[in-house]
Amino acid sequence: MKAHIVLAHHEPHSFNAKLGGISNRTLASGGYDISFSNFCHNEFDAVEGSHHYNLRKDQQFFHTQTK
Repeated sequence: MKAHIVLAHHEPHSFNAKLGGISNRTLASGGYDISFSNFCHNEFDAVEGSHHYNLRKDQQFFHTQTK
């Protein structure tokens, strides 16, 4: 079986990181093939904004549903 663990936290010593590590070890000991991602290490930006869109319907006003 395969499992993919996803984190989105900048601090490597955070509670979330600890849970990710526990999950990794627990699943691996159960025979899972584990892959792991931390969105923050991949420059993931969780805050929606106009800078995510090069072309927008209205350049003066950003609305996520009309882009």
